[in-house]
Amino acid sequence: MECWTGIAQKRIIEDLNLLIEGMNKEEFNFVCTEKLFIKISKMIVEKKIQVEKAILVLKHMGYLKMLKSISGLRNGACILCARFEIMIEKEEKKKKEKDEKLLLDLYECCLLLEDGIVSKLLQVCVPCLRKAASNREENEEVQKEVEMALLALSNIKYDEVRNDLYLNEIKEIIVYHQELWNLIQLAYQSAWGFLTNGLLHNANLEEVIVNNLHFVREVGGELEELTKCVDWKREKEERGKEGKEEILILKWLQTLGKFLFYCRLRNEEYSVLVESIVQAFRAAKDNYRDIVSQYIKSFCFSVNNRNVKVEGLLKSC
Repeated sequence: MECWTGIAQKRIIEDLNLLIEGMNKEEFNFVCTEKLFIKISKMIVEKKIQVEKAILVLKHMGYLKMLKSISGLRNGACILCARFEIMIEKEEKKKKEKDEKLLLDLYECCLLLEDGIVSKLLQVCVPCLRKAASNREENEEVQKEVEMALLALSNIKYDEVRNDLYLNEIKEIIVYHQELWNLIQLAYQSAWGFLTNGLLHNANLEEVIVNNLHFVREVGGELEELTKCVDWKREKEERGKEGKEEILILKWLQTLGKFLFYCRLRNEEYSVLVESIVQAFRAAKDNYRDIVSQYIKSFCFSVNNRNVKVEGLLKSC
């Protein structure tokens, strides 16, 4: 990208984003090295690439990192995000004409690429992301931004924000989707990811999540529908190339595992959930190790917290 500017550089970025979309975890880790992030940071400082153009690539990298649950982007991402945090502070200090779009992009880059962000920035970061996530315009561009904002929010630990207002707003987003089905699948899963992050420090959430928002019923239904869309008997050479349905199943299971670990409240919907996850477990057991591993964790959490009785689980299997 250093050799090109303007339209040519933008085209290179678009091509690079297409390549990123097709990467598996191993390819992603091979390409997204510390050296790469340091190089991008240097190019921004030397004005060899505009921040807005760098963001187009970096948000794509962060999106894939979160989508495929890739951990540890090395120190380079931290160095780059530290530079972005300085830019955020400068922009936030402006009394007039703040670049709201730039701020949103910078927040998303930091949260998607890193597994943490400077705590003082969360006070301005979360409201901005929440506002973007609450946009209910029905067009593809807006929905993609809603998805990105919710995905970034899902990477924030509840003990870092501890604000019931944010949780109430996320609950509203979930309820609105349950009534009108306005969210992209990953956006809906991410909203639940952010909400269930609060279970460790907020026991009152159990009643809301289980009996008011019906998480168990929702995740059971999502897993059932996604299971129908996957080619579980794929050829050997196709293994390791996850489609969006497999990725979503894995992410739902990760959220489910967290929920089962922290939540002890039960209701009649659990029996339906067990049937859904056992059905998908049977389908995945030959070719999808990551999914099977996550299912087993979910089973263990269910039994340990007595959300599901052992005899009921064995009967379903």
